[in-house]
Amino acid sequence: MQQAMVDLFVDGQVKAANDQVQALREARARADDDQRLAQLWELRRAGYSLRDAIEEIERRAALSSTG
Repeated sequence: MQQAMVDLFVDGQVKAANDQVQALREARARADDDQRLAQLWELRRAGYSLRDAIEEIERRAALSSTG
């Protein structure tokens, strides 16, 4: 009986971990598809502060939306 309870507990923990891994994979796929996030990473690697990088992305978005 004790082993059955342990098995159920472990199975639940494994399922929860698998669900979390799947959610992280899905979030990563969404992030990979987000061009703004890619630009943010590019600017941050180029040495922009977070604030400056965000402002630059917003500036680029404004320029592209006006023509």
